[in-house]
Amino acid sequence: MAWAEPKYTRTRVDSAGKKFTELLARDFLADEQADEFEEALDIINNWRSSHSYPRSCILSPNGARGSATQWRRPPRPPVCSGREGVTVDASDRELQQYLFDLQGYLVIQNLLKPAEVAELNRLIDAQQLPSPRESIRFGSAAGKHGPDHGFLNWGEPFCRLLDHEAIMPILRLRLGDCFRLDRLYGIRMHKGQTMGSMHADYGASALNSFARPGERFHFAPNGIYEGFVVAAWSLADAGPAHGGFWCIPGSHKSNFKLPRQIHEAPEKASCVVIPEIPAGSVVLFTEAVMHGTAPWRADHERRTLLYKYCVSHMAWSQARVLAPPDVPLTPRQHALLTEPADPHTFVPSLFSDGPA
Repeated sequence: MAWAEPKYTRTRVDSAGKKFTELLARDFLADEQADEFEEALDIINNWRSSHSYPRSCILSPNGARGSATQWRRPPRPPVCSGREGVTVDASDRELQQYLFDLQGYLVIQNLLKPAEVAELNRLIDAQQLPSPRESIRFGSAAGKHGPDHGFLNWGEPFCRLLDHEAIMPILRLRLGDCFRLDRLYGIRMHKGQTMGSMHADYGASALNSFARPGERFHFAPNGIYEGFVVAAWSLADAGPAHGGFWCIPGSHKSNFKLPRQIHEAPEKASCVVIPEIPAGSVVLFTEAVMHGTAPWRADHERRTLLYKYCVSHMAWSQARVLAPPDVPLTPRQHALLTEPADPHTFVPSLFSDGPA
């Protein structure tokens, strides 16, 4: 961050900080409030630029004449996040399970190092993809796209995320010992872009539930409503100030169809949340929770990689994710690309401590 000349008095900076905190606490902002938010952010950024540059030079290995870009804050340890204000150490499986079961989603922040995020972004840039204005999705495999290996064939870093050590225990909590990768794709968005509407693929609000507004939906004993979990890896900062993933926590357990007024204007509903998802973080969510994509408001491009897993005896479509021809996979990664089949009978456990 280059040095910037201070433009505002201390009183003005304090006022901007209070306004920023007040607006950030709200779920959504009207147009005039968004303008106030941007103005407050500009004032705060000017203050930060004028103060952090000399601090960075002092902390630089090269001393006072060193470049601010040469100093980096040590990486933060991974933390899990549920609703705002709820964080938990990434190793606390009991709390992870509770928060996921309660809310239908869970964020694990700071899992990937900056160098890992940069490498994934470099490999995406190398594909010379069309502008997100032409196509928001990229690197798709299976689902409506058809059989393909998608972005898995773009490099080993994409395959490492398939069975990342931090997400496997959580997937196990939700899907059991035997599950598979059903489909995948990436999302890129530019400022002002939107993508689809809020939806759920299972439960009362699913299109194939045929539930009527206001009528109680009964979860059938022979139905599977939480057999799919998505791991969405963020390669750019996302959150309330930017846009991206949003959802209605706990809606996966609702017995009623999403009311029309929330479906048509989720940005006005206090029950809708946009969690903070810094670059290098992952959000896991059940496909049964009401979720979608908030309009992208940031100047930087949104980049997210979505890996969609399901219990081994389910499939969303007839298409499959294919093994990448140019990237070697580990045995467990190969196992995640198995055909749908009965767990344990035809699909073995993905875990060494699981049933034989």
